[in-house]
Amino acid sequence: MNLNSRPFVILGLSLVLGFAVFGMYVGRAVRTGREFDRFLTVRGMSEREVKATLAIWPLHFSVSDADLARLKSRMDAQRQAVLAYLKKEGFEPAEITLGLPTVADREDERIRSEHPDLPRYRGSVTLVVRSTKVDLVKKSIQDADQLME
Repeated sequence: MNLNSRPFVILGLSLVLGFAVFGMYVGRAVRTGREFDRFLTVRGMSEREVKATLAIWPLHFSVSDADLARLKSRMDAQRQAVLAYLKKEGFEPAEITLGLPTVADREDERIRSEHPDLPRYRGSVTLVVRSTKVDLVKKSIQDADQLME
């Protein structure tokens, strides 16, 4: 061996060793990447029925009248009837929330021209029952036809 060729041999062996290590790491990375695509981990997908601990039942009703004062008294009467039904069913007053009533003036010419016999005012009221007595809410919803009477 020539003295001048010795550094080239060391450099060549170093390059071969470096390429071998580099190839090993690239191969491992490719293998890991492919394994990642082949596996699926699922957590929390178990399904079962659980009884609810809270029931929320919004009750909406509306009243129409040509006179604003009569509309207000009819809205109050309807609200009292719904409250009486809910109390009769066994709900506590703390479980019943009264919503803000809304009144719409239907004097609009477009509506009046299509339906001239339509009462001028329409009031809507919402009551919300929020209770932990889920079975009672379910039974009351099924018996809500009594409110129609």
